[in-house]
Amino acid sequence: LFAKNCYKLICNLEGVEYVSSAGAGVFLGTVDIAQEHKGNIIVLRPSEDVRETFENLGLLEICPYAKSLEESLKIFRSSSNVLS
Repeated sequence: LFAKNCYKLICNLEGVEYVSSAGAGVFLGTVDIAQEHKGNIIVLRPSEDVRETFENLGLLEICPYAKSLEESLKIFRSSSNVLS
């Protein structure tokens, strides 16, 4: 997607029960790239365990999470860079 200049992404994590530290690291690197290009990644429907892991690692401070697709789209529409 980045090769197609798409930097505003919604990552649906519904059904994902576990994210390893390596997976979280990849996610963090991807968020950094998106934000360098005025985009971001919204975490959609993370399980309680995944949300807690992301929160403990500080990922939710740099990328938002949403409970619905509509909420995700609203976040992107409300800010050109999602988080300032």
